[in-house]
Amino acid sequence: MVVNFNPGLVRMELEARALAAMRLPPPPAAAALDSLSTALAHARPLQQVASFHNTLGERMIPSTRPMMLQAALDLSNLVQDQKAVYWDDVEQLSNYTDKLKKIVLKLETQNTYLTGQHVAIRNIVQKLIDTELLAKQSEWKKGVKDMRDIIDTVESNGYKNTELWRSHWDWQLYKAS
Repeated sequence: MVVNFNPGLVRMELEARALAAMRLPPPPAAAALDSLSTALAHARPLQQVASFHNTLGERMIPSTRPMMLQAALDLSNLVQDQKAVYWDDVEQLSNYTDKLKKIVLKLETQNTYLTGQHVAIRNIVQKLIDTELLAKQSEWKKGVKDMRDIIDTVESNGYKNTELWRSHWDWQLYKAS
């Protein structure tokens, strides 16, 4: 995703505001800056969304990606299906920015939640690595039960496609034993 706007316009707007704050006369092009201010207010969030979109794959834990597939597809479809958005059409720009922000927030929330659950299971597995299986079976059973409870909670929260995540943790558990 690419957001096309001239970064010099942002600098020019800041300079015009600084001049106005010092009560100096505005530059001749300042009249056009008023209409640009509205568009630039959307440029920053769009730039953030574009950055998020372009680095989304790097932010996700590989085994949790299938669980966020639908939200990622929704974002991708919105980006790809959108026709050109022009800076002078403020209503269209505002609507598009709001839709993007909503989907990005959903994805970020999902990613944060799943990363937290992933880390919780990782901590359990790390404890089990240091625990002798035959000597402390009850601790192993409790650890495995805690892992299953976390995975069941994630599934009960509506996350689907957990097979890759489950197999990842099965493999880690196998290596720990």
